[in-house]
Amino acid sequence: MHFVSGVDRSWGFADEAVACQEKAVSLAPDNAEAHWNLANALLVAGQLERGLAEYEWRFKRPGRAERPAALALNIPRWKGEALRGKTLLVTLEQGMGDAIHYIRFVESISTVGARVVVECVPALADLLSTAPGVALVVAPGTAVPEASYYAPLMSLPHLLGTTLDTIPARMPY
Repeated sequence: MHFVSGVDRSWGFADEAVACQEKAVSLAPDNAEAHWNLANALLVAGQLERGLAEYEWRFKRPGRAERPAALALNIPRWKGEALRGKTLLVTLEQGMGDAIHYIRFVESISTVGARVVVECVPALADLLSTAPGVALVVAPGTAVPEASYYAPLMSLPHLLGTTLDTIPARMPY
């Protein structure tokens, strides 16, 4: 996750940053940038539940939209529904480092009986296809198998209810 205005937890100002960003959101509750900044402050402060929920505002920021692949296929966005026997298309966002970092959350989805298809840039296909829980990797813009739902990769921690104690850390990074 990102730091807020250069203030990281080691400086001891995370709580103050959260308070400032909460004030900004109260003054402009529909402002995506204010929510984005609040998300980052909460995450730095270790308040994952609230921070991950606020992080979903990233798609409302100017120039930031969800990947069109799933939207064009009219696949509904996964909001936490039961996935046993379903296929979840996990879509790309942001950079390759984030894809490597967040692929760890796929295993939690596969353990409930879901088939997980991951959209992936060709340069990462071999690596991400070996991640636990990944059934198939597809390149952006190629035909994707029929899916019950889709989810942006970096939304998985929020959708799974991740806390500091439940961050998957088994992957050998």
